[in-house]
Amino acid sequence: MGNENEMSDATQRLDAALKAMEDAVAGKRRKGLTVESLEEQLQSLEESLAAERARGEKLAAANDGASERIDAIMGSIKKILREE
Repeated sequence: MGNENEMSDATQRLDAALKAMEDAVAGKRRKGLTVESLEEQLQSLEESLAAERARGEKLAAANDGASERIDAIMGSIKKILREE
């Protein structure tokens, strides 16, 4: 009888240890997937930010060009109005 109880106790301890190991591995996998997912999201956000910055720079350059043309046209109109 003593051997059966000892064997049962040992089996329960082994089961508990295996369960703890499975839980630890599953936890590491979840963390690993989360870290990888976050890294991918961060990279995507960085790429989007770079694209938006480039777009903003193009818009600023276009704005500067349009402002220069408007100033030139206004100068021409003022000159024409003065001559009349």
